Amino acid sequence: MKQTVYVASPESQQIHVWQLERNGHLVLQQVVDVGAQVQPMVISPDKEWLYVGVRPEFSVIAYRIAPDDGSLTEAGRAALPGSPTHLSTDKTGRFLFCGSYNAGCVSVTPLINGLPQPAVDIINGLDGCHSANISPDNRTLWVPALKQDRICLFTLSDDGALIPQTPAEVRTVEGAGPRHIVFHPNRQYAYCVNELNSTVDVWELEDAHGDIACVQTLDMMPPEFTGTRWAADIHITPDGSHLYTCDRTSSQLSVFSVSEDGSVLALEGWQPTEIQPRGFNIDDSGRYLIAAGQQSHHIAVYEITQPAGLLVEQGRYAVGQGPMWVLINAR
Repeated sequence: MKQTVYVASPESQQIHVWQLERNGHLVLQQVVDVGAQVQPMVISPDKEWLYVGVRPEFSVIAYRIAPDDGSLTEAGRAALPGSPTHLSTDKTGRFLFCGSYNAGCVSVTPLINGLPQPAVDIINGLDGCHSANISPDNRTLWVPALKQDRICLFTLSDDGALIPQTPAEVRTVEGAGPRHIVFHPNRQYAYCVNELNSTVDVWELEDAHGDIACVQTLDMMPPEFTGTRWAADIHITPDGSHLYTCDRTSSQLSVFSVSEDGSVLALEGWQPTEIQPRGFNIDDSGRYLIAAGQQSHHIAVYEITQPAGLLVEQGRYAVGQGPMWVLINAR
């Protein structure tokens, strides 16, 4: 298995492409000068395309991924209705979703032969829209509206339209600020990191009454922390055994163990990391976590140790200026 790491650095307008070795070391493969502020990224389900959201001319760029070394070649682009904050795709690779925090909207972009087309649907009125997350069954799009303390729920139609579900939303506690979401591999639970109070909510996708219910909320910060809470990202290991979040003010990663059925999180500890960690990710083997420091201009590689999932640093590497997005592609 070959694994390629992509790091987006908007201040220097670059994507750094690295090869992840089996021992956790990184080898620089390519530096792509994007010519725009590159921010959110997502890899297509077939692992043949990298989609990148850029500003100030709001658009998505499609890069073809070379099968041998993971290097990138630009192949096309399409306009977006707002400044891209988060990109994702459906499970089939037919549609790309863009959440825009500043525009307060989520949009749907068709993908034809891997290339983005004009948007076919735009939902407005989502103040602080921070991500768009398709459910494991490829049916429901979860869209957190951070400033409204709600997660909107849409059914994805065959032609890419977003249809409000019944109920059309679930609510967090006031002032939580829901931001990013991941799903457990068993498809029964979702986990949402809340930016403004640095907590994690566990959502049961269907309870005994057929409803979506919040079954647990955990504080991700140490008891002695008194600064401004500013959570950013969340990821789960491929086997669903451990979950990680990051907070930018404290420059640390929080480590959670996950119960076998996915319903309960337990906080295991904290790992100091690069300054202002805006984004991180976990490799396909579940052995390594890579975090980017938006103010340190470096990425750090950690080994995930068992049984608690605590992190041991393996090395750090200079990247572009202001790195904020990390993706790992296994082929």
